[in-house]
Amino acid sequence: MALNPILYYTFNENSTSLVRDYSEAGLDSSSVAGLTTAASTDVGYDLVFDGTTSKLDQTSFSISENSTFSSFCNIKIGTDATINYIFDLDGIFSLTYTNTTITVSITTSVTTYTATNDITAIATDTFFTVYCGY
Repeated sequence: MALNPILYYTFNENSTSLVRDYSEAGLDSSSVAGLTTAASTDVGYDLVFDGTTSKLDQTSFSISENSTFSSFCNIKIGTDATINYIFDLDGIFSLTYTNTTITVSITTSVTTYTATNDITAIATDTFFTVYCGY
């Protein structure tokens, strides 16, 4: 039996003050900072995160040991070597990127596991799709 998502954000909004959750839980987030909107390359508008100060906080859900998590998004690689966060779940599960690498980290009670991929072959200032799940 398939499980319904806990959160489902499309980030296709015409508002920088509310991010709508399209899952059955309906956990819209109004705790947002530093977001802008831009015309989408698909339909509607995209919320634009700057990778450093932009954020969306959602504290109304939790992930248990047996939960699965996935993220699917488009990111634009620039020339800046700054670490940009796609997501960080309380320091337990994070996905970050710079102009040369994309890194996923999972922290358990024993150790931290990290996988890093070299992305220098990807052209700067272009969008590419990232999927991460566990």
